[in-house]
Amino acid sequence: LTFLSKLEMSGRRWIFAILVAACLSFSYLVYIFGTKTDVNKVATRSRERSEDDGHTLDAKGAEYEAGVNNVKEKSEQNSIIFELVVLPFLNYHDVTDAQSSARGKEYKEVLQRNLNNPFVKNVHLLTTERSVTEKEYANFTNHDKLIIAVVNSTSMSRDPWDYISQNLVGKFVMFGNADIYIGTGYEMLDPDRVAKDMIMYSLSRSVNITRDKCMNSSSKLTKGDRCVDPKFIRWDSHDNFLFYLHEPLPEEFLSGLEFVFPAKGGENVLMWLFREKLHYCVINPCTILTTYHLHCSDVRNRDTMPRVNNENNSAHAHPTNDLYCSVS
Repeated sequence: LTFLSKLEMSGRRWIFAILVAACLSFSYLVYIFGTKTDVNKVATRSRERSEDDGHTLDAKGAEYEAGVNNVKEKSEQNSIIFELVVLPFLNYHDVTDAQSSARGKEYKEVLQRNLNNPFVKNVHLLTTERSVTEKEYANFTNHDKLIIAVVNSTSMSRDPWDYISQNLVGKFVMFGNADIYIGTGYEMLDPDRVAKDMIMYSLSRSVNITRDKCMNSSSKLTKGDRCVDPKFIRWDSHDNFLFYLHEPLPEEFLSGLEFVFPAKGGENVLMWLFREKLHYCVINPCTILTTYHLHCSDVRNRDTMPRVNNENNSAHAHPTNDLYCSVS
């Protein structure tokens, strides 16, 4: 009887152990499947957004040409309409005239697409060349939205922020690279909430292979989707920054940008300054607020850029599907 009792107890333990193992295995499978499903949802959303944008912006451009004021229409719907600030087209070292020309065409194509975008109220193109005038862009569609701003310098990362601080207080502003064009998703934002909650959107770029087939090559880093593609995602890579400026920027903020433009890690210093000095909430909903990179020419200056960020002045923001910050 004693033997049978021990055997029965041992059997119960084995059965209990088997049940526990089965529960743990089931929980693990649910977690793995759920994680893969979430990743696939994000990737699918990005692909769908990319395909939509390939047609939507072209349609908007056609509507503009027909005289439809989409900016006013969107404004009446209480969507964010922002001032887009870009630096002049970069000069590249050790490149052929053909390469330089190809890169210049890309910059101009991006400028035209941004002028066509209904969420862009004006494009502020900063330049030191006083000979550059709006007449040079007179053949661009919506050229009346282009503001040529002559400034003393564009070689320092601080320069565009001096301009923004002096001219765009009380407005929604996006600062971005000249080879990034704006997609869609901005109609989902509540302007009052974005301004009140002091949110700065630091967006990682995507690629729109439907519209820009030359960006389909995965062999070049410049053609990678930094928002959702696992091969190219980088949590420290951000190209466009959208925010509402309540007051002029303090010197403490501006002095933190006293380094050359462009520079490796410059965007991470910028994000750190927004968080630590201005107390903005910095997030990266790049799967919803889309921006697209156009850089098929593969002309780059990156090897000559200095590294300016370190552990004491650097921030980043992982891609997220949240448009607003959590209240702590």
